[in-house]
Amino acid sequence: YGLTHIDNPFDTVNIDKSIVMKVLTQQFGKDMSKKIKFCWKMKRIFGGEHDYYECGKLGEMEIELIRLVYAIARVTSPNWDTYLKSGFKQAKNDFSVLFDGKTRDDMLHGSVASAGVKEALVMMARAGLSLYHTTLDEDEQA
Repeated sequence: YGLTHIDNPFDTVNIDKSIVMKVLTQQFGKDMSKKIKFCWKMKRIFGGEHDYYECGKLGEMEIELIRLVYAIARVTSPNWDTYLKSGFKQAKNDFSVLFDGKTRDDMLHGSVASAGVKEALVMMARAGLSLYHTTLDEDEQA
């Protein structure tokens, strides 16, 4: 498929959290690191069990990664200040409302923030691919 790592039998690309952090801080500002780490503590909403997110062979990103980028793009600074001071309860409630009924497509195509979300996800995939020898490299050498 061109996107999978050579020694990966699962046809996925792993996007390390360090890449997620780097891209989101480049895309949305240096103050994002606290916000991202805060989100990772809410594992059910944003993932966080692993040190990476997965991108499938057809380019589909994990919904938790899409939610993370969407939240970073959509939530305003005053709300973040409240979340970081008051803890998880208010944030979980607000994020539940933010994501309620939203599909992957809604978050990628349904708002002004969607362009920034898509751009950040593409940057992450490219950065993930650049770290590993992939099947695309083999095809280019043939």
